[in-house]
Amino acid sequence: SLFTTRSYDDFSDAIRRLGGRVAKLETSFHCLASPECLLLDPVEGPSVGVVLCLHGSLPSEALLAEWSLIMERARWRHLGMSIAIPNLQMSAALVQQDLESILESTLQLIDARRCLIVGKGWGAQKAAELADSERLGDRIDGLVLIPSGYTAPHLHDSID
Repeated sequence: SLFTTRSYDDFSDAIRRLGGRVAKLETSFHCLASPECLLLDPVEGPSVGVVLCLHGSLPSEALLAEWSLIMERARWRHLGMSIAIPNLQMSAALVQQDLESILESTLQLIDARRCLIVGKGWGAQKAAELADSERLGDRIDGLVLIPSGYTAPHLHDSID
């Protein structure tokens, strides 16, 4: 994809430890040709919803560990939610239509109609823009925004 310079493939061991898998999203825009998406299924049973996580950073062990801690503290997977973390790296070229295509492709991949969006740093801005979408805003049930510089070790006392 035009918006990724580092692949999730470089972190297959960390992804396996999380119990996740990488899938390709089929988007409707040529510049987003099949971006990767890290998917984590609920701990038990079928998925009852989707949490779409946006960050804009290069994939790394630290990034995966941070999202893992956030997911664990929020207990989304224990509540039956599927987690989707598209590999979208910060780019001024990414436009609203691209974000909407990522949202639609993710929901289609997981066979869901609606989602919760969690954005961190650059991803928080993009999450807010998605929530404000005239076309898809009604497919978003909630929005969680985490500011830049706020790291997961600080979250463990505030989320439960």
